[in-house]
Amino acid sequence: MGCCLTSWCDFRPRSERFREHYELGKKLGEGAFSVVRRATHKETKKVYAVKCYRKTRLTSRDAEDIHYEVSILQQMHHPNIINLYGFYDEPEYFYMVMDLVEGGELFDELLEKVPDNILLTSRHHGDGASIKIADFGFAKQVENDHDTLLSSCGTPEYIAPEIVHNVLHREHKTPYGKAVDIWAIGVMTFFLLSGVTPFHSSNQSVMLRKIGQADFRFLPPYWDNVSDEAKAFVARMLTVNPKDRYELHI
Repeated sequence: MGCCLTSWCDFRPRSERFREHYELGKKLGEGAFSVVRRATHKETKKVYAVKCYRKTRLTSRDAEDIHYEVSILQQMHHPNIINLYGFYDEPEYFYMVMDLVEGGELFDELLEKVPDNILLTSRHHGDGASIKIADFGFAKQVENDHDTLLSSCGTPEYIAPEIVHNVLHREHKTPYGKAVDIWAIGVMTFFLLSGVTPFHSSNQSVMLRKIGQADFRFLPPYWDNVSDEAKAFVARMLTVNPKDRYELHI
């Protein structure tokens, strides 16, 4: 069975198959569970990226996770995320039809310090390239400002102290909220302004301790040309107590 998103809020099962509508092109990349290829819509000639998941490589939990990610993506439409345009659940494959971005990872030209789900729409700086966030496999949906989570996931250098606590105390996890996203924005902003990450260490235990204590410094020469206001902005996001961080209003 195929599924197509005919509008941002319309997610309807259909009998069509992926290859009835799209022509597969060259491989763009490959992950642990999927291959990403160019795909051209046969009627409109518009070009997309399509994630192809071979079902024989997936566990039942993997398949559930893919459907969950799709359920989140179908509710979102924003110029700075990789949008989903279609999903096909076929006997041998899952196909996710998404925005094609060809600029590579945002920080390829700086340092390999940032998750590879931050992408640029173009490699040419003069043509209005923008950022897009990809891969919502670890995303969790919350219904209101009071919803909390317990899972321990994320790129280590970007996780908040609340998640560090749950990593180190698996038998005594405490719930956390969307303030962890503010922390991650703080880490990324720190990197964008200085070219270094705030808690980097070759020893993961040391790194987790630094995160847990918000142990970072605005060191020269990296911060010499950054304003005090920008430093205060970053520091407010990188506070141990989630209640002291900026609030996120949706």
